[in-house]
Amino acid sequence: MTDSNSKVIKITTEDLEKTEVKDVEERIGKAKEIPLVREVGVSTSSRDSVITVIVLSAAGLISGVAIWMAWNLLPATDDSFTANMQSSVSITLIIAMILVLADAGLNRSASKLGRSVLFAFPAAVVASLLFGLIANWTYTALVENTYNALMDSGLDPYADSFYTEFANRNHLNRGLAWMVLGLSAGISVGVPSLALRRILVTAAGGALGGFIGGFLFDFFQGQTEAQIVGLCVTGGAVGLSVSLLEQATKSSWLEIVRGGMAGKQFILYQNSITLGSSPAANVTLIKDPGIAAFAATIKKFGSSVSISATDRAIPISVDGVTAFEHKLKEGSVIILGSTEIRFREKAKQINNRTIVRG
Repeated sequence: MTDSNSKVIKITTEDLEKTEVKDVEERIGKAKEIPLVREVGVSTSSRDSVITVIVLSAAGLISGVAIWMAWNLLPATDDSFTANMQSSVSITLIIAMILVLADAGLNRSASKLGRSVLFAFPAAVVASLLFGLIANWTYTALVENTYNALMDSGLDPYADSFYTEFANRNHLNRGLAWMVLGLSAGISVGVPSLALRRILVTAAGGALGGFIGGFLFDFFQGQTEAQIVGLCVTGGAVGLSVSLLEQATKSSWLEIVRGGMAGKQFILYQNSITLGSSPAANVTLIKDPGIAAFAATIKKFGSSVSISATDRAIPISVDGVTAFEHKLKEGSVIILGSTEIRFREKAKQINNRTIVRG
């Protein structure tokens, strides 16, 4: 029996051929497809890392030219100690300050740059004097030991073979001495961050670059050419080593996905990191009037990372959820003002393809 009140829906062949029906069928077909492969944890951009390496390496090369110019302006002296100290201090101070300027300039904030220089300059002056003394003592002691060892070997000090052997062995001596100078410059570069971990990373990078530059310095021939090329190699090696080591050792960082600073990355070194538009914030976010001077704080507790709003009247959006405090995980998207930020953790990234079974 058929209920007289029931409605009958009639579908004709003509109805099935309509464009609207075909579109629905196509969407349903795609929805049924099981994604067998998907990418997880892939970084959206590595452009900022490349730019950082290029900028700091170029700054190092420029510092080499600046050191050579400074050497030609320094008063001549016959006292070896004074001459060595002049050279050592100028190498450390100039490399450190030019790298600090370049590093701070990457933040695109003039006020942040001024603050970095304010912290770095006195540190570079003190470090250049202290480590200059250490480098001078190290080089003098190594040269004397090399000379005495060659004399004990029976080589004639007036023979060309003596000079050749001394020059061969002195590459290591200068490399070790300039490693101390690079260490000093690296420390000065890291000081403005006020983060011990970053200071250790930049110090290690500076030491590596200083050794490379010092070891290669005497391979270049001709007084002027050797000095310019050797100093540029030293400065460039320090800048390159600092930037590469910093990128290699980063474990957590922020990527600016959208906003006035899109593409910029900030490596997180401390357990408590402030975010805001103020140059005094650890992560300064400019070009966004919607961000307060100190908008939020990221805190690390062991393996746990969280972000909290500084102003309890202004909640933060993380992964589409608005609250005053959130737990962060690899890939979490934070919204501050009109700026979109992605939290990254290297240890938790999965850079290979993962099979997903339906």
